[in-house]
Amino acid sequence: MKKEVIKNLSGIAVVLFVIFITIFDVLDAISYSVSIATFLYFSYERFLWRFDPFNKTPKIYGNYKTKIESTYGNGTHYESDVTIKQTLSKITITEKMRDGVCVSIVSSLYKYNDDGQWFLCYTYLTHPKNNDDDMHYGTSVLYVKDKDTLEGFYYTNRVKQTKGKQIFTRK
Repeated sequence: MKKEVIKNLSGIAVVLFVIFITIFDVLDAISYSVSIATFLYFSYERFLWRFDPFNKTPKIYGNYKTKIESTYGNGTHYESDVTIKQTLSKITITEKMRDGVCVSIVSSLYKYNDDGQWFLCYTYLTHPKNNDDDMHYGTSVLYVKDKDTLEGFYYTNRVKQTKGKQIFTRK
């Protein structure tokens, strides 16, 4: 999608240049058209894409309550709070748990080709509150069930690998 946006905005820059060349000299026309196209690109990438009816990217930004079933220890169930920040090209996930904070390192939304299902995949680093616990990495794959629910699984790289199920419900 990002390539399509750049292509469209490049076309807009060319049209603006053609218009501005009739009013300004060449350098000013280039400067104005590139400046306006750049402004439009960053406005669209950060905010305006959310209102584009042709952009089908799921809008998953917001605050969620998470239910987790984990194999950690002898098995545990707990809840946490998750904040997802999203632009057209970037997603950041922060999960606040009772014993630490998980922050995404790499994340992306993908559309599964076979059935058109969207899913969020991210790798995170856990920063424990207790200094005796080790930081560890994990990966989550969550299917976008609807506009308010993400559901899937995760695993970590702990010595005894932890895995489990997660359900994100928008607050």
